[in-house]
Amino acid sequence: MLAPRDRVATGRESGVHVAEVIADGPAAKGGVRAEDVILEVNGKPVTTAADLQRFMYDDAIGRGITVRVQRGGQTLDLDVTPVELPG
Repeated sequence: MLAPRDRVATGRESGVHVAEVIADGPAAKGGVRAEDVILEVNGKPVTTAADLQRFMYDDAIGRGITVRVQRGGQTLDLDVTPVELPG
């Protein structure tokens, strides 16, 4: 569930608030910014961080996905290409 200020801003009960974006990481390269609220990935609602991780898993690696975010009163569709994390 989103914090009250994010619920008001998005008009939704759920989504994922972005606290930090790694410079030069896939999210940053796709245009995701700290303080964005991620609402959907490829048209599927994101309600928790676990949802977001699930959408970024195996078959999404290396191919573009559409991430819908709420930013400053605007809804934006961003193209992000997930990469495999080093490990």
